[in-house]
Amino acid sequence: MRSLIADLVLVRLQKETDPLLHKRLYKAIRHAILDGSLPPHSRLPPSRDLAGELKMSRNTILTVYEQLLAEGYVVSRRGSGTFVAKTLPDMFLPASSASESSPAPAASAPISRRGQHLLGHISASP
Repeated sequence: MRSLIADLVLVRLQKETDPLLHKRLYKAIRHAILDGSLPPHSRLPPSRDLAGELKMSRNTILTVYEQLLAEGYVVSRRGSGTFVAKTLPDMFLPASSASESSPAPAASAPISRRGQHLLGHISASP
């Protein structure tokens, strides 16, 4: 019998489109944390258990857990397990509109004579 977290992750895995399994799993768990499906202090299943439930390599699960830990989405307590962090890294980002989140176009700087000379000698080929 699968855990509720494994069921949640399986549903979200089907929605992810990344060709790499560990990235799909990472995104599925991260989205579950960010949308509150996995609230703060929730215990994630041990890597062996989740690997068995999802029929994945334990190394894949460990890679994802380590990435989430490095980014501050989860905390690990030796002998106790892995838990959703109380404060998430995305909470520190200022809210912004889509137009503010895209980078501003770079101002075009004049090209030096040497740069112009080099550009004149470049030939692009497929």
